[in-house]
Amino acid sequence: MIAIRRLLCVILLIGMMTSATLVVAQPKESRAGRIRSAVVYYLAKFVRWEKSSVLSQSDYITTCVVGDDPLKHSILNTVAGKTADRRSFDVTFFSSQVNPKELEKCQLIFFSRESAEATLISSLTKKGLLTVCAVDEISWGTCVVQLFEENNKARLAIDNVIGKSVGIEFSAQLLDVAELRE
Repeated sequence: MIAIRRLLCVILLIGMMTSATLVVAQPKESRAGRIRSAVVYYLAKFVRWEKSSVLSQSDYITTCVVGDDPLKHSILNTVAGKTADRRSFDVTFFSSQVNPKELEKCQLIFFSRESAEATLISSLTKKGLLTVCAVDEISWGTCVVQLFEENNKARLAIDNVIGKSVGIEFSAQLLDVAELRE
């Protein structure tokens, strides 16, 4: 009887230590990461992809995150179990030195500040590709959507010129809250 109690105590102790290790090992979600994740999710909800785009024939929105960004630690929690236009999210992570060929399957790509190189982004011109960049200041002609901070608030800039050229249409609600390039 005493041996069984000791065994149960040891198992309980090991379980508690393992749980504590798992909690410590998980990266802490930052406020910036949660905000960016929410923006990516809502962008997918308020964007209409052209019928001929790859997305219209898919059950998933293939979402790619390029570079190390706070969003990386929160995007999976943000989109878990959620859909946009009746499609689930399939999230893949890439380093900043990604080969553009690896991004061909993506339908929505989020670029961290460090990875938002104009040459890489301009090489991605397929129909239906929504590019989102975290930036310090707006730079028209790069990403379809730019996420920046102004007066300690997250803001959006939408390049409708690029959006239309790749077959993406934004809802009026989204256009109302963003800075625009027509």
